[in-house]
Amino acid sequence: MPFKEDPVLVILDICESNLSILAIRVAKENLIFMLTLPPNTSHKLKPFACTVFGSYKTYYNAYLNNWMQAKM
Repeated sequence: MPFKEDPVLVILDICESNLSILAIRVAKENLIFMLTLPPNTSHKLKPFACTVFGSYKTYYNAYLNNWMQAKM
């Protein structure tokens, strides 16, 4: 839960569903700051997502698969 001393930042692509009045209101009431990326720029961040988070996702999924198989 965000607090005044520890707010949350959410980074979004510009999209109608991300920018609804309800979403903005809920975010504001819950101390969530919304940073929107201009159109056609999110692909610039993709290399970071693939290299850093892609590796994490691969190892995490492998761990979970092994854990689930061990529980069966």
